[in-house]
Amino acid sequence: MARYVLGPKVWTTFEQFYDVWQHIEDYISLDECSAKVDEAVRYVKQIAVGKRCGYGWSGGKDSIALQVIMERAGIHRCVMCTNPEESPIFLQWVMENKPNGCEIHSNDNITKKFLLAHKDRIFPQKEASWWYKFVPWVGLKEFQQSHNLDILFLGRRTNDGNFSRRQYRLKDSTCLYVSPIMDWRHEDVLACVHYFKNDNMPALYSKPCKGMPEPIFWYLREGGWPEVKQLYPELLPGLAKWFPEARQYL
Repeated sequence: MARYVLGPKVWTTFEQFYDVWQHIEDYISLDECSAKVDEAVRYVKQIAVGKRCGYGWSGGKDSIALQVIMERAGIHRCVMCTNPEESPIFLQWVMENKPNGCEIHSNDNITKKFLLAHKDRIFPQKEASWWYKFVPWVGLKEFQQSHNLDILFLGRRTNDGNFSRRQYRLKDSTCLYVSPIMDWRHEDVLACVHYFKNDNMPALYSKPCKGMPEPIFWYLREGGWPEVKQLYPELLPGLAKWFPEARQYL
């Protein structure tokens, strides 16, 4: 029987997350995971009939689980939203592992000069959701409009701290946004990646950090520069040329 021990994202430490990840078969069996995936695939197929569909893929754990579902449902059109100041290490993994049919959308307004002029956006302690509004959501909207999508599937989950409804529409859009894994727990997501993607997640999920790992580099809000030193020490010399705060961690 499935065992769930991880709480909501804001209450879960990296150590707890990593321990479950390393022993995921002790928590969720292949049969249990397969049943969860099959249920989500049936749901997607049911509402996608005759519709133009796509999905968002970030390279994070939830989007990889979503990828498994979408590919089994026969939907391959997707988008990865990024920016020029994302970690090159993470972007290299993305380019090597992105799904077939994945477009890359970069918000080129985010530069080092922009960050220097808006230092409240560097590892923000408040309004951290700004990064999601300014990077993924801008790209998702352009992706949806360029393909005239009827449905855009997302990997948003309540347990991950996202605002989630199974289906909803934004005020200025006729597109239906759907979260097939809205009620999945962290263990379900990790099991899906383990059993169906051969544990293939970015390296950031195996390096210690204060909270749960985030695929967006500048969203490392809890650890800030010390966390960059832990996760991406090779990036510090280049960043220190622009950001004085980084120099003390060289």
